[in-house]
Amino acid sequence: MKMENVQIADKEPHFTKEYYTLRAVFSSDKYRRGEKDVLNELDKLGCSVPKKGFETVKEYHRWQTKLPDKNVSLYSMINGLLESFSLDPESDFYRVAFISRIFFKERIPRETPVLVTWNEDKGKPEIRIHIYPHTKKKHLEKIWPFIERRQKLLFSSKKCKDKYGVRNREWECFERDLRLYNLYLKVEKKIKEGHLKERDYFGEGVTTPSHESISKSVYKQMRAYGEFKSIRDEFGEVNEEMLHKVIRKCKGVFGNVKLMD
Repeated sequence: MKMENVQIADKEPHFTKEYYTLRAVFSSDKYRRGEKDVLNELDKLGCSVPKKGFETVKEYHRWQTKLPDKNVSLYSMINGLLESFSLDPESDFYRVAFISRIFFKERIPRETPVLVTWNEDKGKPEIRIHIYPHTKKKHLEKIWPFIERRQKLLFSSKKCKDKYGVRNREWECFERDLRLYNLYLKVEKKIKEGHLKERDYFGEGVTTPSHESISKSVYKQMRAYGEFKSIRDEFGEVNEEMLHKVIRKCKGVFGNVKLMD
């Protein structure tokens, strides 16, 4: 999934192969021309980058909000520059280094020990934490307050809490509810096949031909099955209101899953 938003921990130089690759790239006339082309294109669109670069990541993020209105894909611009050097555009290290160079004017490539990326898709927001061989616990601890703030912002809606289980509450009486829901599916199928039972709350019930005096309500028919009596005996009485509530909840969580043939 493409992530346009980036937050980095305090960066440090790590003298790796990638570090010296970037030193070579940034020293080339080809890179200087490519960076100039990107900045000129942004200038023409009224999205100029400060000559000394952005002072903070927050300032950079505010500037980014202008881009969608101008139909500008910063992601594509950086990709094009990376690919011109045959560098992997999916590499977090190279992408962050290019962003740091172009938009923050960092002269020496330094690796971030922790990279946090996220998207704000209302249907499925997501936060990813990228760690590397040189990542230490202290790096995670330092950036964790930012992650908590972003987490709260992205997943604060009731829709997200319900969808992702952010409330982290255990489902009380899950076994009872699942058994009731499975019985509901079984009875629903029986009714569609034309099999109805007399209203019998305490036994197996008697299979009878369909006629008007016998209810075709799934909820009422459930009570004529021995499984319902077993559930009631084990977990206590299940009244009509509770039964409706249980089935609604189960449908909301796994109603799209085919639990029965």
